[in-house]
Amino acid sequence: MRKLFVIVALVLSGCLAVWGADWLSDGHDPQRTGWQQDEKILTLSNVKGLKLLWKVQTDSLPPPGTGGSSIGRNLFPPLVVDKVNTPTGPKEIVLLATVYDYVYAIDAATGGVIWSKNLDKGDVTGDTNCQSKNMTTPVIGPSSTSGNYTVYLVPFDGKLRQLNLADGKDVAPPDSFIPRNSSAHSLALIKGVVYTMTGDNCGSHANYVYGYDTETSKTLSFSPGSGAMWGSRGLAIGSDGTMYAGTADGQYDPAHGLYGDAIIGAKQNSQTGILEMAKYYAPSNTEFMYKRDLDISVTPTIFKYKGKEYLADSSKECRVWLLDTANFGGENHQTPVYRTPAMCNEFTNYFSVGVWGAISSWVDPSGTPWVIVPFWARSTPSSKLRLNTAL
Repeated sequence: MRKLFVIVALVLSGCLAVWGADWLSDGHDPQRTGWQQDEKILTLSNVKGLKLLWKVQTDSLPPPGTGGSSIGRNLFPPLVVDKVNTPTGPKEIVLLATVYDYVYAIDAATGGVIWSKNLDKGDVTGDTNCQSKNMTTPVIGPSSTSGNYTVYLVPFDGKLRQLNLADGKDVAPPDSFIPRNSSAHSLALIKGVVYTMTGDNCGSHANYVYGYDTETSKTLSFSPGSGAMWGSRGLAIGSDGTMYAGTADGQYDPAHGLYGDAIIGAKQNSQTGILEMAKYYAPSNTEFMYKRDLDISVTPTIFKYKGKEYLADSSKECRVWLLDTANFGGENHQTPVYRTPAMCNEFTNYFSVGVWGAISSWVDPSGTPWVIVPFWARSTPSSKLRLNTAL
């Protein structure tokens, strides 16, 4: 039976107000905090008043097969822009990307589809363990004109598409970005450069960090040499432009350019313009993690506290590493600011246990930073931790 997927909108009873804050990329910002700082409506007392406002049924089909990262990846996180200049006036638009390269621009007030496209149906056969037959979460950037926005996305063919959010028309011709069928992950946009990373060795392509300069149309690439990168939110980007990702199982041998089961930081060289390794961290038990298939392929989150910038990341081992981005792992690249005990997965199972996808961070009204870590499996007594005790 054909199965379609639905996006729904919820609204508080008696409250149609929106907070007027945009959500332009997966995880909200380049640091992948997942934190909507300007949200002032929802509270513990009124959240029970949420009601269905509208729903939209997409044309997207579920991915074939049951393995790997195709599980649960059919509708990607929606993006929201509050005030978009459309032909019929300013509108709040919800942008939704789905598998097989469908994209929808939805009127947030009514649920009406303003425009939709199927950019490249591609070849729906092949390796069902990959996300390769679909788009991933796009990124939205404002133009020089207020109220005008460009959507950046990469369909199955690997070409970067730039669309006007208001009407879906091409802002620039499609251009080569990444190899066809190479499983890109959520896009990021920094200073006019679109970044993504690839994982799972889809299409027999090696795993790379990629960049596309929208001003020069030049592409950039960097490979960690070993270990796929498939954190669901893509790269987390620090204040100095370093792009961070966790790598999956692979050899860890920095002397030979291999950084499997590590957290790598790539950055564009200001002199040569190429992407290169800027910093890296490997847990002290990296070899054990490699043998047990305990990948670090989780998108990290970055936050600031008392004048310093920190990165937190996790893995299927189900512990969190806290790292100072200015002294990333110390001289031996294996010394974190803090390493939590394992919060779950006491039997170090490699499948359907541990932390997968991404983690988030936020700062409470008292100024205390928190890291939110979702995981599968039963928690251990050490799961209730406050990382700020290490800061």
